[in-house]
Amino acid sequence: MGKVAALVGQKIVESAVGALVGGLVSSVLGGGGKGGGEAPAIPAPKEPAVAPVPDDDAARRAEQRRLAEIRARSGRASTILSNIADGDKLGA
Repeated sequence: MGKVAALVGQKIVESAVGALVGGLVSSVLGGGGKGGGEAPAIPAPKEPAVAPVPDDDAARRAEQRRLAEIRARSGRASTILSNIADGDKLGA
């Protein structure tokens, strides 16, 4: 019984693979499809978009803001024990 099931399974797989390969070959060679063998129209290429020029001043300001945020999160000024804005030194 096991040999018969294996043989039937093998035949099904071979049939499916044959149909898949036949369909691929047919589509690559242009057969069996709609359109009558005419080549599809190729659209004209578009002009490439111009890349934006980086704004050096904006980049410098952004970098300064980033560094200021990093400094504000580190060191003694970022602890709960000191409040520099009020001149209060709780931890001193």
